[in-house]
Amino acid sequence: MSERLSDRILRENADVFAAMVAHRFTQDIAADTLPKIVFDRYLLIEGAFVETAIAIFGYAVAKTSDMGDRRKLIASLDALANEQMPYFENAFAARGIAPDPALQA
Repeated sequence: MSERLSDRILRENADVFAAMVAHRFTQDIAADTLPKIVFDRYLLIEGAFVETAIAIFGYAVAKTSDMGDRRKLIASLDALANEQMPYFENAFAARGIAPDPALQA
């Protein structure tokens, strides 16, 4: 029986995974001790990452000539724009997080 892909990924990246799990940010999240200001900063950075991904996937849609690839990219764009971005927009509003253009650049 062949190894499951998820098991292979975990095995091949055990050191990286252990470092991520042991990272202070992850530990603070797990212990519910992450300071509000740190989580707010994280949300701003992640929201900006999603905005950047939208631009990248949009460019990829324009550049590819394969309709199958376009459909996959458009599905990704849809998820980014209509699922992920609303999460960040709602979180910003609920937490009173103001944009930080320098941080989000």
